[in-house]
Amino acid sequence: MKTTLCNILLLCIMCVAGTACTHNHGEINGWFGTWAIDDAGTTDYDGTEVPRTLFLQFQSSVVCLRYTDALHNGGESYGSWTETTAADGTTTMEINFEGNYDVAYLPQHAVYTVSHHAGDHATLVTTLTEGTTLTLKLTRL
Repeated sequence: MKTTLCNILLLCIMCVAGTACTHNHGEINGWFGTWAIDDAGTTDYDGTEVPRTLFLQFQSSVVCLRYTDALHNGGESYGSWTETTAADGTTTMEINFEGNYDVAYLPQHAVYTVSHHAGDHATLVTTLTEGTTLTLKLTRL
C-alpha cells in the first residue's frame, strides 16, 4: 500500500513538472505575459491618452488583445505573432489578428519595429496604410 501511494505521488509530481515551464521547449521570452497599452499615438495624434483598458497578452506564437470600453463592455481578439532580428540588429514584430476584429486603436495586420524593449517597458512603431506612424507604448503588468 505504501509503495502504491509513493508511486501515485511520484506520478503526480512528474505530471506537474512535465506541464509547467516545459511547454514550447522551455521557451519563455521577454514578451511573455500581459502588457498594458499605455499610449497609442500617431503622427497626427491629438494627445488624448488611451485608457488602460487595452492589453496585449503574448504566449508562444499566440497573441490576445483584450479590451473594454468606459461602460465595461469588452472582448478579445486572438492572433499570431513573430519576432525577427535582422543582421543590422533591428527587431521587428509581426502581429496578425484573426476573425472578427473591431478595435479602432490597432491595425488587424501590422509589422512593428521594436524601437525600445527593456525590462517592463517597450515601444513598437509601425506605418499605417494611410502613411501615418503608429507608436504603441507598452508596460508589462
